[in-house]
Amino acid sequence: MGKKKILVIYSSGGGGLKHLAENIGQGFSDYFGSKVRVELADPFANANGLGNLLFSRIYNFFLYRNLAINSFLVQLSYITKPDCLTVVKWEVHNSLKNKLKNADLIVSTSPWVLEGVFHSLSKLGRKTPVMVYVADFGEGMYRGWFHKKATAYFTVTREASEILAGLGAPKERIAALGIPSFCADIKRKRAGAKLGRILIASGLHGSEEIACLAEAINSRQPDIHIDVLCGRSRELLRQLSQSKNSRIFPYGFVGKQKIMALNRQADLIVTKAGSLSIANAIAVSVPMLIIGYPSIMPQEKGNAKFVDSQKIGWICKSRAEIAEKIGQLSSNPEMLDEKRKSFARTAGFTDTRRICGTILKRAGIISRFPPRISPQARKCPKISSDPR
Repeated sequence: MGKKKILVIYSSGGGGLKHLAENIGQGFSDYFGSKVRVELADPFANANGLGNLLFSRIYNFFLYRNLAINSFLVQLSYITKPDCLTVVKWEVHNSLKNKLKNADLIVSTSPWVLEGVFHSLSKLGRKTPVMVYVADFGEGMYRGWFHKKATAYFTVTREASEILAGLGAPKERIAALGIPSFCADIKRKRAGAKLGRILIASGLHGSEEIACLAEAINSRQPDIHIDVLCGRSRELLRQLSQSKNSRIFPYGFVGKQKIMALNRQADLIVTKAGSLSIANAIAVSVPMLIIGYPSIMPQEKGNAKFVDSQKIGWICKSRAEIAEKIGQLSSNPEMLDEKRKSFARTAGFTDTRRICGTILKRAGIISRFPPRISPQARKCPKISSDPR
């Protein structure tokens, strides 16, 4: 019996949905590579037609740059039919049609592509199961995650599961699993360890405010090593590269391995409330400062609320508040110790093997989990991905 073909679908307007898809795909291959073959695809990258091209460009340009537009779309989804804001019935290139036609299972990490996926499957005469992995933690989550034709839903938290059920998703199709991350194999910080290294994660697109924030932290705490992930923002990278502060170390768009290494090395992570940024911090048990200004995007409110409720970080409403909090943590390392202890609440939350194994069991591809193995212990099958 040959390997089952799994297609993981995502959209990459922001970095989180693509990284979630990559983590799920890597988990399938690393831990269950003898059973499955995995491919990744971004339908927007393959869309035909002027309307779809414009939609994808507008999504990429505005949705993560203009909070007002983002808020409008999310709020509109509260009062309309849940799938009315998903991508309308798009046509795709033959390469993606073949992937859809040949897939034994489809997992989507994006709400924007669901209508198009089901439309294309219908035209192909296929009834392939489509499972949706909901990235939002709960409050404010985009209602388009619900689609009546979905075979199953996997959520990060029980709150997100309850919201889906309220939209009409059958409860027996919903399971709260956490969120996969590959920031593992870490050396835990010793009790009383001082704040010596900070990672600032600016998101995929970065912003000039991050440069101001890094400078403000450095002016208050000149001895602290500050790593800054600038994403695709060349301007932010240029600004920080030209800074006279020798303790600020900017990085452009880097791969997952480098991101994982920086997360492991940090004593504190300053980040927007993105799902994958929070998951990576949880995986390495590093406390967070959530950037809560000018405001948190609606669909990320539940993410920030989770960090606060689990007592694994703080939400800061201004640049000055972040700088002040870092000053307090530098003088009182026991405050960091308290947060580190709280990560016991999230044990298993980012267990990629458990998460991917549960998906495959639900799909009937495996009947039990194989013994745990380290992804680093053997060469894993490569995951093909559409170029961006």
